[in-house]
Amino acid sequence: MGHLHGKIDEYFFSQKDILSLINRYYNFSPVSRSDSATANYWRTEEGHHFGIIANESHPFCTDCNRLRLDAYGNIYGCLSNNNPVSIAHTNTVGFEFKLREALAQKQSIKFTGSKLSMLHIGG
Repeated sequence: MGHLHGKIDEYFFSQKDILSLINRYYNFSPVSRSDSATANYWRTEEGHHFGIIANESHPFCTDCNRLRLDAYGNIYGCLSNNNPVSIAHTNTVGFEFKLREALAQKQSIKFTGSKLSMLHIGG
């Protein structure tokens, strides 16, 4: 995403790789993933929790229920979509249509990346 978009071969580090590194120092067990959660979580034997957002290696798009609103009045139905839906100056009659348009952007399987920066949309 953002300046790393299109450079997966250079920067990709899977959830398995991350867990392997953490396991050098801590023993941990998985915590059940909640519906629509973007992260997978684990609990260490010491009682600490940590999460990994790993949509490339463990996609969560199938149950994503999020819409994101930026400071410019644009809604993003999916972070993989570079075409936001503007709700600025939308009356109540057109608002439902705009929400449905944003929801139609949802990816069915996994995040495909975007040139957008999370900083731009409030992440």
